Amino acid sequence: LANEDSLTKLYNKRFGRDNLALCMNDAEKDNRALSIYLLDIDHFKNYNDTNGHLAGDEVLRQIGRLLLSVIRADDFAVLFGGEEFLVVFQETDKEGALMAAEKIRRQVEGYPFPFQDRQPGGNLTVSGGVAAFRTDAQNSTDLIRLADEALYEAKRQGRNRVIACRTPYLSADGGSISSDLPSLPT
Repeated sequence: LANEDSLTKLYNKRFGRDNLALCMNDAEKDNRALSIYLLDIDHFKNYNDTNGHLAGDEVLRQIGRLLLSVIRADDFAVLFGGEEFLVVFQETDKEGALMAAEKIRRQVEGYPFPFQDRQPGGNLTVSGGVAAFRTDAQNSTDLIRLADEALYEAKRQGRNRVIACRTPYLSADGGSISSDLPSLPT
């Protein structure tokens, strides 16, 4: 229970970050793919302000159930922030993660959330970013940062979409010197 968010029944952020690091170590050791999907509910503040925080809590609960119903047994989902979720896809490259993330996005878009007609566009949706271990980043902090940058790019492009991160260019010493996407505050 200490590792679980009581509202959504997903892993909490602390345990999710720790588990991601362990999974990345295993993926490195066994030369397996691993990708993440960071998603955020579009216009969630509007939903809470219009319908109340109890209705917002119910949306978080329903998205938690939806995530648990569509991810594979070896994958896991985390309530990462207020209305932000992290899904870890084990043994999944970036292409596979994009397909799985798009499936989740469509599931959310098609779900009959209460009061969704009061949302901008008349529907409750999510935006998200995908990043792959080793392809995009070598550690969990950078992997999450890149997925977060892609998530914000999805929001800038109009929301209700999934974007893959663009890998930073690396300097000769392996340090990141620039990125295709601007740095964003988290």
